[in-house]
Amino acid sequence: MVDWHPQDMLYAPLRTPEGRIVGILSMDDPVDGRKPTRESLIPLELFLHQAAITIENAQLIENLREARKQLEIYAGQLERKVEERTRELRKSQEELLKAQRLAVIGELAGMVGHDLRNPLTSIAGAQYYLKKRLSLEANDKIRDMLDLIERNIAYSNKIINDLLDYSREIELEISESTPKALVKEALGLVEIPKNVQVLDLTKNKPKIRVDTEKVRRVFVNLIRNAVEAMPKGGKITIKSRAEGENLEMTFSDTGIGMSKATLEKLWTPLFTTKAKGMGFGLAICKRFIEAHGGSISVKSALGEGTTFTVTIPIQPKIKEGGEKIWMKPLESSLLTTTKT
Repeated sequence: MVDWHPQDMLYAPLRTPEGRIVGILSMDDPVDGRKPTRESLIPLELFLHQAAITIENAQLIENLREARKQLEIYAGQLERKVEERTRELRKSQEELLKAQRLAVIGELAGMVGHDLRNPLTSIAGAQYYLKKRLSLEANDKIRDMLDLIERNIAYSNKIINDLLDYSREIELEISESTPKALVKEALGLVEIPKNVQVLDLTKNKPKIRVDTEKVRRVFVNLIRNAVEAMPKGGKITIKSRAEGENLEMTFSDTGIGMSKATLEKLWTPLFTTKAKGMGFGLAICKRFIEAHGGSISVKSALGEGTTFTVTIPIQPKIKEGGEKIWMKPLESSLLTTTKT
């Protein structure tokens, strides 16, 4: 054997049975101070072979662990995509059902407007004639019956008008007003019971350009709903504030509030919790406000009252020069403009 020089190094590859090198083993300073012979390297070769297999197995285990991790990630992504797609399909189905429902409403509105308006006009004319002829000689019972006919004619006309308003194209006639003026006009159109207090905290600013008749109808509906939600009395608080380019109005009451199930269906036409009515009031309000490019939302809980928030642009999103905003029938998300 030859002596080992201090600067000598021995390098041996860690080779798998398939011949793949997975590492290099370096050695220096043998114990006996001599260079190894071929025979003395046999145990080392066996060790290197076993070490290579061990390292390769460790790499395979790590690769398997990484593959499993990636598989879990892909499985999670696939699951999320399936859930997302399922939600999209469910939403599309709901929108299709809604579109079909609204199409039926549109057909119903046309039929009702045509087939019931004329008979109601005739009944109203006959009622007016009888009331005039019998005003002096009729007893209280007859007068009460004639008044009942008159009220029900007005109620039937309201149902027809609601159907037509919901299904027809919305056109906005823009004019200038203020939050306080609109609320004052709306309050003048609602019968407020003595046990209901109204706290009007609205302001004369900012001046807004809206369809005053339609916005007033929205406010009347919200105030009337608040009154009906407080049969034992309570308080209605109305506030206004400028929020950037928008006006925000809130209508709060201390009434009975609404359940979660009611809130989920609140804006659906033909849904109502009242003994009378067709369930078009809030659906029409939503269309009117959305036609302005605004939004209407609600917060409520049973026993905790209700707050409606109406947000509308201070200035209409149209150019000056005699333009009107119109909204296609039954498409509350579409806002466009046309020249008059």
